[in-house]
Amino acid sequence: PDLKLYERLNLEILDDFYNLKAEVQIRTYISHGWAANQYKIFNQYEFEVPKPYEQELTRVRSLLTIEDNALNELVDKMQHYESVYGAYMSNEKIKADIYSVVVLMSVDINLFQNAVV
Repeated sequence: PDLKLYERLNLEILDDFYNLKAEVQIRTYISHGWAANQYKIFNQYEFEVPKPYEQELTRVRSLLTIEDNALNELVDKMQHYESVYGAYMSNEKIKADIYSVVVLMSVDINLFQNAVV
């Protein structure tokens, strides 16, 4: 898509660069680590990777994709929770409530445990 970021940021684009095409890759930490390690493990060798190792590579890639998706989903949930929770509590109130719980725990851990149960 044509994002035209340069227009929003009021950047001047020189004529020599105006029609230049580029690819931008946006990766998560996991996918970046995967790309770097995949190269170190497999791409540096001159020989063909044995089939069982390729299969294991595919299995690990699938596991990392599952982990990446789970982490992204958790981040989304936390951001949603923050937006909903923040809708009726200010940051100061949230900090005060957290501080109250910490003080309560430090004063009497048994009282805190009974309140939770």
